Amino acid sequence: MPLVVGSLAEEIMLKKIALGLLAAIAAFAVLVALQPTKYHVERTVEMDAPPEIVFAHVSDLEGFQRWSHWADADPNMKKTFGEITAGLGATYEWSGNTPGGAGWVDGNSAPSGDVGGGVVLERVLFGI
Repeated sequence: MPLVVGSLAEEIMLKKIALGLLAAIAAFAVLVALQPTKYHVERTVEMDAPPEIVFAHVSDLEGFQRWSHWADADPNMKKTFGEITAGLGATYEWSGNTPGGAGWVDGNSAPSGDVGGGVVLERVLFGI
C-alpha cells in the first residue's frame, strides 16, 4: 500500500528535507575525505627555571611519571622502562585502560638541551 501524504505541499516539503539531509551528509563526507592523513603537533612553554633543571625533568621518562596527568589516570597501568630512562635511547612503554590505551615513547634528548622523541599510540580508548 503506498504512503499517503496529506497534501502536495507536505510531499514537496518532505522531498526538500530529504534532499537537505542528503546534501549535508555529502558535504560532511567530502570534508572528511579532504582531511590530511598525518599531522604534526608542537607545543612551546616558557618556564621560570634554569634550562638544566627543566631539561633534567623533561628528558627523564621515569621522572615523567611525577608530573604527567596520565600516570595517575589508571592505577593499574602496566609501565615498562628500557635500560636507558633519560636522554638519547630512552624508552618507555605502557598498557592500560586510560584513553591513551597502550603505546610507547622513544626519547632522543641531547645534552645540548634539545628534547625530542616520538610517541606511538598502539591502542586508543575513547569514551572513558
